[in-house]
Amino acid sequence: MPHPLAIRFPLAYPVARQDLEFARFLGIWIDLQRKNGTIQAFYDHWILGRDARPKQPRWSVIRNVLHWVS
Repeated sequence: MPHPLAIRFPLAYPVARQDLEFARFLGIWIDLQRKNGTIQAFYDHWILGRDARPKQPRWSVIRNVLHWVS
């Protein structure tokens, strides 16, 4: 799982049927996120796996201190 991207926001927002003002606000906010590259960065990171770091082995007494295994 890629970890360096630390921005968090919900994937869905409920909007009441008659709340056109909030729906327009969300549409504008999504357009801004698309234009500033945030949505593309999330797609590249979570879907395509770009910029993912390989998982490092956990620290171990046997491996790191006693050097019994490599």
